[in-house]
Amino acid sequence: MASDEVMLAQLDAVQLCVEDLSAKVERLDHSVRGNGSPGLATQVALLDNRVERCEEFILEVQALRRWLSLGILSLLGTLAWRVIEWSIAHAS
Repeated sequence: MASDEVMLAQLDAVQLCVEDLSAKVERLDHSVRGNGSPGLATQVALLDNRVERCEEFILEVQALRRWLSLGILSLLGTLAWRVIEWSIAHAS
């Protein structure tokens, strides 16, 4: 008889744990799916997309810097050539 009461008490405790875990799983499921608002999976996908766009922007800025550097060097070279031409024309 005493062992039956102990088993019933343990069964009740197990049932409470199962109900508690079930409630936690349901809350986690709502958090992941979003339940009407962006869930965790959606937020992670959006952040990944944002990171990819930022990385692409960084690559574009680096390419722009290279082109600007080339343009500035070309401008300086043209200016130097004009100065040399002018000095040659006025030296003689």
